[in-house]
Amino acid sequence: MAMDTASPSRNLWQIPTFIVGILALVAVWHGRSYWQPSPAQRYERDLQALRQLLEKVPTDVAQVQNLLRKVHGMQPPPQLERQSPYIIGSALVVVAEANGVPEEAAEQWKAARKLLETAEEYGVDAGDKLRHRHRLAKTWARTGESTGKVIDALAATLACGDDPSEANRLLAELHLKLDPPDIRMARDYLKDYLAHVLPGRSESQYRQLNFARLQLGEIHTQLAEPEEARKVLERIGPDSPSELLISARMLLAKNYLAEEDYSQAIRCLEQARDVRGITAAQRANVQYLLADSYHKANRRTEAQAVLEVIRKGSGPEAQAASFRIAEWQLNDPAKSEVGLKTLETSLNSIADGYDSPLYPLADVRSLCEDAAVKFRTAHAFDLSLRVSKAYARVALDGRDRELAAEALQAWGQALLDRAPMVDTEDRPRFVDDGTKRLRESAKQWHAVAGLKKTSIEKGEPLYKAADLYLKAGDQEDALKVLDELGLKVPDFPQARMAEYWLKKGEVYLALGNRDQARICFQNGVQAAEQNPSPSPTLIRNRIRLAEVLLKSSDPKTLAKAVADLEKVLSDPEFSRDKDLHESALFFVADANYQQKEFLKAEVRFRSLLDTYPESTRAPLARFQLGQCYWFIAGQEADKCKTAKKIIEDAAAPEERRREAEIQYESSYKQYMEWLKKAIEPFRMVETMLLRGMTNPKLSLADAELLRKASLAAADCSFFSGDYDDCVQRYDTLSQRYAGTVVQLEALRSMWRCYQYYLQKPEKALDSLTQMRTVFLQLPDTEFDGSSDVRKREYWQKWFDQIAPMKK
Repeated sequence: MAMDTASPSRNLWQIPTFIVGILALVAVWHGRSYWQPSPAQRYERDLQALRQLLEKVPTDVAQVQNLLRKVHGMQPPPQLERQSPYIIGSALVVVAEANGVPEEAAEQWKAARKLLETAEEYGVDAGDKLRHRHRLAKTWARTGESTGKVIDALAATLACGDDPSEANRLLAELHLKLDPPDIRMARDYLKDYLAHVLPGRSESQYRQLNFARLQLGEIHTQLAEPEEARKVLERIGPDSPSELLISARMLLAKNYLAEEDYSQAIRCLEQARDVRGITAAQRANVQYLLADSYHKANRRTEAQAVLEVIRKGSGPEAQAASFRIAEWQLNDPAKSEVGLKTLETSLNSIADGYDSPLYPLADVRSLCEDAAVKFRTAHAFDLSLRVSKAYARVALDGRDRELAAEALQAWGQALLDRAPMVDTEDRPRFVDDGTKRLRESAKQWHAVAGLKKTSIEKGEPLYKAADLYLKAGDQEDALKVLDELGLKVPDFPQARMAEYWLKKGEVYLALGNRDQARICFQNGVQAAEQNPSPSPTLIRNRIRLAEVLLKSSDPKTLAKAVADLEKVLSDPEFSRDKDLHESALFFVADANYQQKEFLKAEVRFRSLLDTYPESTRAPLARFQLGQCYWFIAGQEADKCKTAKKIIEDAAAPEERRREAEIQYESSYKQYMEWLKKAIEPFRMVETMLLRGMTNPKLSLADAELLRKASLAAADCSFFSGDYDDCVQRYDTLSQRYAGTVVQLEALRSMWRCYQYYLQKPEKALDSLTQMRTVFLQLPDTEFDGSSDVRKREYWQKWFDQIAPMKK
């Protein structure tokens, strides 16, 4: 193969190119000092790069820090002196927001504020003014500027172009600092913050994110938005800091508890309990709420076990657990006495200054007061007194003594109310014990008054003490306490002065000093009349005044007092107070009865019984109504006697005798009508009292009323001519009151019916024989001389008088 030889001229073009390259390298080497940027050029380059970084969303904090180190603290060139404070101050804002060291961040915020305020003095470009104002507002928020000023600045610049999420979070914090806090605006800003927060946040910013969720959950809870609260709180995950996670789970559990979703509440609390790094105090708090959740979920054994664990510890958590156990036991009727012992132990061990957030001191006091009331209501008065005694450890202003006084008062009243229903031989003991408790209650109220700080606070316990001394029969003590009230409580409410005079008058009345009682009741009337409308106390004073006047020799004053009461009774508004209206009706009726105005009394008694047929006064009122009819019938009988004398008088003119005959017939007819009217009330009283009669259940007053009504009913049958009914009634009375003087009276009436009206001498003789036997067998105690029929000589004389008739 032939080979061609290369031409030497073919590669000559490469030589000039090589030489040019060499020359270029030499030129670059020698000219490099002329191309190196100056410090001013580098500052400007870095400042502009920093500016561009700050305009990006999200901002790269690491790059900002890197460039900030190159320009912060450097003297800017003259042409950049106006721009640099704004750019460097803005960069410090970004770095401070991301700084997890509070002390360093605080210094950065101060430096940022100073630079941004300097930039404001220099003047900021129109395109940067909104961002400048926004960033300056952030520095204000961190350096103590007024809350309102910061809120206005931040809210007006949210659309500046920077990431608005942090500003929303700041605005939420600021609205919570207002007085009062604006939690609704705080809620809305936190929702905006969480909705627009950008990814790629630092650890401290992530912490802030979860803290904002916790804040929002708390606000939703306060605003009664439980579903929203639960949604945001559930987003706080297990990778959150332990303290924040525990708080979130606790709050979430409380929201579920409010909705009675106990299983979810227990889930959250068990998660909180198991958080790594939980402190002993935090664990006690969580377990305490967990026990409450177990209890409400009816997992009582687990609840008790958790509290017992806490109780074995020390400090306020252990005491709180003890009080909670006491509360549960006290609310369980089967364990209430055990609960009282637990409460006593808890109170005895309570430390000075105790105020556990788990079971605050206010709750301890409420627990004591509720327990005292429950035991008192259940008539467990001794247990109620034990509570008040233990309560003295934490009670305020003598409240423990007030509870003791209330228990003793209720105890005493219960004993007195029961006394009429027990066996006769036990009644004195019940009355003595009841009176003793009332007296002890009065002493407690008197002691309470001594503990009150102001004079006006002393008035009410002093008044209660006087009232109870009076009920206990200690009139002198009652009067002393009332005098103390008058002297030491000059500012006792004017509206209560009528009550004061009423009570004092009752004390004087009990002491038998009717003149002083009258003066007190008159003062009470005057004090009550100062009010624009009649008060119940005014009526009571008028009633008691009229009672005093009823037994006086001043008919004119009495007539006015009764007239005043009748005027009040005519007011339909007065009938709304049933008890007082009934008292006034009864008194007016009784006053007319005592004054022997039987027709007026009859109208009032009927009004009373029509309005209050089941009243406790009804038996007595019916008896007195029957008495009114009886006495009115007696008045007609007197008219008959007068007319009969004229009729039988031969010397009387014929015309006068005819008028007397007409009068006799009219009066006799009225007599029989009134007599028949009297029968019904007497029989009703007898029926009412016999309904519950296993006789020890009747009070002494009711027993006496039964005797009088039964005799009156039988007497009405006798005088109306119904002798068969009369004999039957007297026979019943003879058996009911066997072995008493009443039996003698009943048998005598039977004898009269048989002897004179039924013409049955054999039965009359049987009745008389039975009378003699009873008379000989009656004990001397039945003949106490209190009346004629209770004297042996009275009956012996009667037997002697009828002896000829028997023969």
